[in-house]
Amino acid sequence: MQRRLFGAFVVAEGYVTEGQLGLALEHQSRLRQTRLGDILVAQGSIPRALLERAALDQMDIAGGGRLRIGEFLVGEGLVRQADVASALAQQERDRGKRIGEVLLELGFLSAQTLAEAVRAQLEDHFHDR
Repeated sequence: MQRRLFGAFVVAEGYVTEGQLGLALEHQSRLRQTRLGDILVAQGSIPRALLERAALDQMDIAGGGRLRIGEFLVGEGLVRQADVASALAQQERDRGKRIGEVLLELGFLSAQTLAEAVRAQLEDHFHDR
């Protein structure tokens, strides 16, 4: 499957409007090194948390080649493999919850640590492209 550019993805999925994207792209063309997502957040088109969700959604749809968040957390030494296994078992009972939510509920990591890990995972993914 061919991967869509992030701007096209966020418009197609309804995260931002074509007008908001156009304004951000104009701004980006002047700044060169600024990432499109950062511009969309700065101009108030999308909250940072929703931008991160959009990036994860795009990676999931594209097959992304990224580690699952549990694998990433273990690899970074933030949780143990046993913690992830416990959370996966709980997730099986609590359908609809993301593994990060379950890890939080079980007390295996803090919300701040999870948020930082998701950001690091996104940065790793997009900087490797």
